[in-house]
Amino acid sequence: MTLLRQLLIAILALMSVVLAGSLAISVVHTRDYLDAQLRSHAQDAATSLGLSLSTSAAEDDRATMEAMVDALFDSGYYRAVRVVDTEGRTLVHRVQSGRFNDVPAWFVRLLPLPTPRGEALLMSGWRQLGQVEVTSNPGYAYLELWRTTRDSAGLFALPSRRRSPCLACTCCCARCAPPRHRQPPLPTASSQCRSACPARVSCGA
Repeated sequence: MTLLRQLLIAILALMSVVLAGSLAISVVHTRDYLDAQLRSHAQDAATSLGLSLSTSAAEDDRATMEAMVDALFDSGYYRAVRVVDTEGRTLVHRVQSGRFNDVPAWFVRLLPLPTPRGEALLMSGWRQLGQVEVTSNPGYAYLELWRTTRDSAGLFALPSRRRSPCLACTCCCARCAPPRHRQPPLPTASSQCRSACPARVSCGA
């Protein structure tokens, strides 16, 4: 193996490590950002729903409470919504199974996302009436994380697609090198590799 080929292999290996590290850092940062968004989303929804339900809870209007919970739950952004009284008894409860459409199962196992829960109190003046619990649905976050990872991996793979088909092309054209550095083509180089060699195109071989 010539020194030139050793240098090429070392450069390609270094580039692969750098690109893989950049991809890993990008994916981890995106996951952390989506985690924070899920937590904020669940807490904001719980606070808003708690304020909306306070009047209905004070009047013990169960039908209005269920209608408000259904309006929030039917958006699909939440895995569970639960309203309990001060003694822990469930007044309204809606739950759906976690579905990760268009996201590979191995990706979900590799990069787990938590399902944060937001909580807010139901108050009537200074009197506590109960509590609202809202759990975010990570399905949309998984879909966004999967798309970001897939697009980033495709972008980082572009430099490797533009490289020569094989390392044997570096010396397949003997006339392009100075006389003292000329080397014959490798016998193991395929005809396709030799025909695709950019050196042959530039020197007219």
